[in-house]
Formats: sequence, structure tokens, C-alpha cells
Amino acid sequence: MSKNVVIFVLIGLLAVSQFFLWRATGSTATSEPEAEPELAAYMGDMQRYLHKLQLAIRAGNVEVAKFYLHELEEVSGEVIDNVGTYEGYAIGSLTQQMLMPEIERLEGSIQSGDEAIDSVDRMMGVCNACHVATDHDFIVIDWPRENPYNQRF
Repeated sequence: MSKNVVIFVLIGLLAVSQFFLWRATGSTATSEPEAEPELAAYMGDMQRYLHKLQLAIRAGNVEVAKFYLHELEEVSGEVIDNVGTYEGYAIGSLTQQMLMPEIERLEGSIQSGDEAIDSVDRMMGVCNACHVATDHDFIVIDWPRENPYNQRF
């Protein structure tokens, strides 16, 4: 065998072994570490779910309201689990202490048919209080004026 053929075979074997390593571990040995989660992406998801939740509550659609409340709770849990501090503020802890009790309260009011609108008002107040506490008081969450989604609530 010529020297070029041996090199070609070795490169092929290396490529095949890298493929099987990738398949076995889900990544390659030279993959870069995952980036830190971006807080703005989480906050955008939370805002969208809260907005859709508000629209569903206003329309009296309990099933859709429950769905978006669940989604809001999941994203809030991701913030708690994945976001430590941001600009020196303990965002995960603040979310756990301030927002999660309001989510639980809203779950109860949606399920029992009680004053869900008041619960959403309190939740928005908590969001805005957290923004004030983290020097982001220029971000104010409010009731939607219209439905920008191509979705019926």
C-alpha cells in the first residue's frame, strides 16, 4: 500500500470513530461548552405567556388560561434553575420568592373560577416590583390593549 492510501484509511477510521463517539455521547470530543442562558429570552417568553394568559382570562377561556399559566410556570422554573445572577441581582431567587407564589395563587383562582383578573393584576405588580428592585423599572408590564396574535382566545 502506498503512503497516501494508508493516510487516507487512517483519516477515514478517525472520522468513523468520531462519528460513533458523537452518537454515543451526543456530542464530539471537541464541542464547545454551552453558553449561559440569556435572561432576555426567558423574560420574553414569560411576557408572551402572561399576555396570552391575560387574553384567555378576559375571554373566559379557562382551558387556554390554564395552558398558558402552566407555560409561564415552566419558564419561571427554568429561570430559577438556570439563571443565577444578572447584573449583580439574584434573578433566580427573586423569581422563586416573588413570582412563584403569585403563579400558585393564580392557579387556584383559575381552577376555582374566582377573581382571576385580580390575580393577574397582582402578578403584573410583582413583575413590575421585580423590575424596580433590579433597576429595570423602565420595563413596565401592563394589560394588553389588543390581541396581536393570530389566535382566538
